[in-house]
Amino acid sequence: MALFDRTANSELPEIEKSTVDHIAFGIDLGDYESEKKRLVGLGLEVETTEFGWVQWRSLFFPDPEGNLVEFVCYDETVC
Repeated sequence: MALFDRTANSELPEIEKSTVDHIAFGIDLGDYESEKKRLVGLGLEVETTEFGWVQWRSLFFPDPEGNLVEFVCYDETVC
């Protein structure tokens, strides 16, 4: 994935708003706790959520511009 700063490139088309709710990245279950600690250690506000219907465990946090980012992993113990 690549993210581009629109303010630095006048050749990109203007976008007034996005329909994207958030961006999600899959992580391994074994990395869940260490990623949570790392994000909190960076001073980010991290929200944890479990989705029983798909057995996902998620970490939600804002990027530097306030966009919502999710780290999600499959966890068979979530129900």
